[in-house]
Amino acid sequence: MKKLSGKLIVLYLLIFIGNKALGQCDFPATSNCSGIAPGGTSEFHLTPSPNNIDFVFDELSDYLGGRTISGSTVLKLKIDGLNASCKWKLVMYLDNNSSPGDEWETKTPYGTSGVTPEVDLIQVRVYNPCGTPQSNNVYQTFSNMVTILPIIDAATINVAGLCNGSEVNSKGSYLWDYGEFSFTIDYRIKPGLTANYKPGIYELKIRFCLVEL
Repeated sequence: MKKLSGKLIVLYLLIFIGNKALGQCDFPATSNCSGIAPGGTSEFHLTPSPNNIDFVFDELSDYLGGRTISGSTVLKLKIDGLNASCKWKLVMYLDNNSSPGDEWETKTPYGTSGVTPEVDLIQVRVYNPCGTPQSNNVYQTFSNMVTILPIIDAATINVAGLCNGSEVNSKGSYLWDYGEFSFTIDYRIKPGLTANYKPGIYELKIRFCLVEL
């Protein structure tokens, strides 16, 4: 397959545990779980760390068929409850370093012709062995920079240990309930040819945020 002359696009996806940006990770008013806010014993593991993913598009087949990076991010949670009311949510959101609108951050432009890639290019799929995520094993898209995609965000407490597809959000640990307290994430980008993307190197951050409710 021949290369697309002058149309090299490199998209860097950087994966982080969230902070207080955009108000998505504000410390909770409740204190039923130990350590989701700093100072406690709960744990939030992102592996590998750092978790940087590169998508390179320089072949026609890549533009048309897209590229999928499977299993490159794993989140593992250990939630220590101080009482039976320990409840949490897990969401993901974007950070484009204050770039214009819904654009990826431009790191190195290779030309001026074309449009800058926007965040709705990236698709994410979250799953685990017990099927606990809200959209388990289904690709989702960030429509714009203010899109927040929930992974776990149930209205009521669902206890661990049943592995029945319920949205587990109670105390527990990946050490003994791995299928409910671990999350694997796949990423997919399919640029196509109709958008006429501007060649260059671009960067976007996905932040995963764990918050007590």
